[in-house]
Amino acid sequence: MIIIYLYTEIMPYVTTVFSQFSKLGHTVYAFYKDKERQTPFEAPPLKNVKYLRESEYSNESLLQFAISVQPDILLVAGWTSKKYLNTARYFKKQGQIPVVCPIDSQFLGTVKQRIGFILSPFLIKPYFSYIWVPGVRQYDFARRMGFDHQHIILNSLTADTNLFLSSKIDEAKGKIYPKRLLFVGRYNEVKGLDLLLKAWTAIKDKKGWKITLVGNGPMKDFLLSQPDVEVLDFMSQDQLKELAEHSGVFVLPSKYEPWALVLQEFAAAGLPILCSDTCGASPYCVINGYNGFTFKSGDVNDLVSKLDILINLTSSELLKYSHRSRMLSGFVTPEISAASLLGVLAK
Repeated sequence: MIIIYLYTEIMPYVTTVFSQFSKLGHTVYAFYKDKERQTPFEAPPLKNVKYLRESEYSNESLLQFAISVQPDILLVAGWTSKKYLNTARYFKKQGQIPVVCPIDSQFLGTVKQRIGFILSPFLIKPYFSYIWVPGVRQYDFARRMGFDHQHIILNSLTADTNLFLSSKIDEAKGKIYPKRLLFVGRYNEVKGLDLLLKAWTAIKDKKGWKITLVGNGPMKDFLLSQPDVEVLDFMSQDQLKELAEHSGVFVLPSKYEPWALVLQEFAAAGLPILCSDTCGASPYCVINGYNGFTFKSGDVNDLVSKLDILINLTSSELLKYSHRSRMLSGFVTPEISAASLLGVLAK
């Protein structure tokens, strides 16, 4: 089997699925946009997986390359790249292989989205035969675009569950539960870090808990100037897995988050979860009062309330939340994600 990915920036969760294809003996050609990258992540070498810089191909040379390798599936990330769409349109018109578009968008009810749904038959459907979504909110979005049930695939996004499941819960945490609130992500405004710090300042008795932030981005200098906040640089997946072993609760206060794969990663690592209700993965990774809480996005008082509940839980209660998070994290795996995509060939 030959799969071509026309992608944006290669991230760890993408290579996790590539690895699964490799194990199955399939060949992957992964084009990626190598200019203006947002993270320093370097894709690992994998058998039968070839990484290709998008900037080195013109519209025509990319199309000719795709034609020459005769793919069984073409996957195109989004509809903003004219170069990618040129290739997608050719294969969609030929009608011989599935042309799949992964999306993580949620319906927000904006005028732009509503206009997009009306224009979808002319601007989107001529390029793609399938939409690949991670969950229910994105499924709803795909339906509004005019794709029927038979042309929507599930399970597009998955954490490296094997890696994060290897994070230890009982050995250390069973004795002394770590009082660390952990955030991992881009240091930018949409992640709601200003809201988190405001809420944390409002809690007078912090019960010995601390905040650790991991990532990079434009807000870094501001965050470094804040008192009692540990600010760390971008970390590898292995480093994050180890950090999870010394953390108590994962917090994601995003103002908007289409999916938030980090929720599954740290649920698998055994952390109770606190996130805003805008996070697309929250219905799968968080059950209020069971393994964590969601709070109303942008509502600092609600965030204060949920933080206060968590830091006042006993060690045994938090450990119970940890095990429940790990159980919930198994809703999708790299094997399931890869099988979901390949399933279109069996139709």
